[in-house]
Amino acid sequence: MSSATLSAAMLRAFSDEGYLLVEGALPPPVLAAVIDELDAAVDACSRDLHERGQLADPLETHGFDTRLHRLSQHTDAVVRTLFNRNYMRPALLDLIRGPALLDLLDPLLGPEIACHPGYRVRPKLPSSSPISWLRAMPWHQDVAYLVPECDRYFYATVWIPLTESTEENGCIELLPRGHRGILPHRNVHGAPFLEIVDEALPPLESVKVPARPGDVLLMSGLMPHRSGLNRTERVRWSLDLRYHAADVPPGYSGEPALLVRSRSRPEEVVRDCADVERLREASPAVDAPRYRRWPTVHPT
Repeated sequence: MSSATLSAAMLRAFSDEGYLLVEGALPPPVLAAVIDELDAAVDACSRDLHERGQLADPLETHGFDTRLHRLSQHTDAVVRTLFNRNYMRPALLDLIRGPALLDLLDPLLGPEIACHPGYRVRPKLPSSSPISWLRAMPWHQDVAYLVPECDRYFYATVWIPLTESTEENGCIELLPRGHRGILPHRNVHGAPFLEIVDEALPPLESVKVPARPGDVLLMSGLMPHRSGLNRTERVRWSLDLRYHAADVPPGYSGEPALLVRSRSRPEEVVRDCADVERLREASPAVDAPRYRRWPTVHPT
């Protein structure tokens, strides 16, 4: 089955609105492999914590959409161990570098494509979880996390639901046509995210975008977006990926971008997790202050 691509009308809509939901773009087997991989990673981590006496019950009877939430009632170690910038597994890499995604991005980025190092697995836990930083995200632009020199370039956010994303469990909410420039943010002391300052939010009507597994939400890196609380008792899983043209800097502290499609340098395209690890070893992250371009405020 051939991969989907973006029509001229879809490209115009993306340019005008700053986002585009492409329904059913990813084959079910590709998603299923990533879910199985994540499920196995949660299982292995919780069993390891149990064997080391740091978790009384690994909660093996719970399924993919409930287990992490139940574990979070006892420890945040599973989340912190797995879902950081170092998480990479073969099925995830296959999705990141697969034609289903790259054929969508080719009209936006050209034939030389890199995956930004800021990719993340996003388990949105229910609002009853004690891990507060996984419950909701405030209004922000993804490019605000990059250094100012990156403001001149185009970055694409690719958001992929692994479970159904609804208004009840905190689907993505965005401001159509709000992608015209970088907005001032602030760094809330003690919180692992940025937020747009209230007075800088564009006076635009927001839109909530429910999505199903297999859908792909494309956003400009300048698109203001947020997600609300998950008011269910099930985890809303998603992937948060970013891409850019291969000659564009990633704008992170020494972390390498992953070249995933190239006609001019095919020998440098990452092909497996060993390639990713070699890149990271050759370009260790620099311990630089986070979000240094924005003021830090202390919550009242």
